[in-house]
Order: sequence, then structure tokens, then C-alpha cells
Amino acid sequence: MKGCSESGRIVYLSLHDNPRRKLPYTWEIIEMGSSLVGVNTLVPNKLVKKSISCGAIEGLSGYGEIKTEVAYSTNSRVDILLRNG
Repeated sequence: MKGCSESGRIVYLSLHDNPRRKLPYTWEIIEMGSSLVGVNTLVPNKLVKKSISCGAIEGLSGYGEIKTEVAYSTNSRVDILLRNG
């Protein structure tokens, strides 16, 4: 994130109305030269989960349970957990 936080760059935010949130906005994307860079780290896992559940990723279809951000041990987690049944 440090490499994407230069002052004056155009950023794209999403607005949330959840009163329990610390801030009402989430930083989603920043313009870096002629490119758009995604900075919301939750988006890739949501995209992969949706892709798996829709059958768009060959070899990962047919699982009964798809979870994201699952605790694996005391100080670690897995991004995507697939279980049969």
C-alpha cells in the first residue's frame, strides 16, 4: 500500500452506511499512471469464491462448501477453503 499512497493520485472509494464501521468509505482502486490498481484486499477472495461457485474455474467445481479467510492455526489463515459435501 505504501507504493500506492502518493499524494495527488486519483482514488476510487465505495460508500458504506453501516454505523458500526470505523470509516464510511473503503479505498477500492487508485490510478497509477495509465493503470488502475485494485487495493481492496477483500476483492480477490470474493472474486475467486464467486468464480468457483459458478463453475468458472475448471477442476474446482463440485465442492459443497466454499469459505474465505478461514483461520488455519493461531497466527495464520487460508484465503479459500473448499470442503466436500
